[in-house]
Amino acid sequence: MKMVARRIANSELMVWLLLCAVSLYILYPLRSSLRFGIDLVGGTYLTLEVKTEKAVEAELVAKMQNIETKFKREHTVSLISKKLQDNSIILSFENVQQAQEAARILKIDEPELTTN
Repeated sequence: MKMVARRIANSELMVWLLLCAVSLYILYPLRSSLRFGIDLVGGTYLTLEVKTEKAVEAELVAKMQNIETKFKREHTVSLISKKLQDNSIILSFENVQQAQEAARILKIDEPELTTN
């Protein structure tokens, strides 16, 4: 009886070992073809760079458009020309009185701007 039990146990153990070996044989090549995502591989790193010249220019263009809109709304100031030069907004007016009126409007609405 002991001999029969031992044979059954050995055959059962062999079946499990054989099943494990076959499973490893099937799954091991699958591991090399799987592509792991960034979170499993080790993450990713981003380096962002701000182009400050372009950012300043875009801000000045937006300010210039805002100023032009304010002058059109006031109807007392007529702007002859406007341009950006060396990170500055250069505005031209018909006469000194209009330039002073424009400076007054800008001082009220845009206190962070300086006039020359």
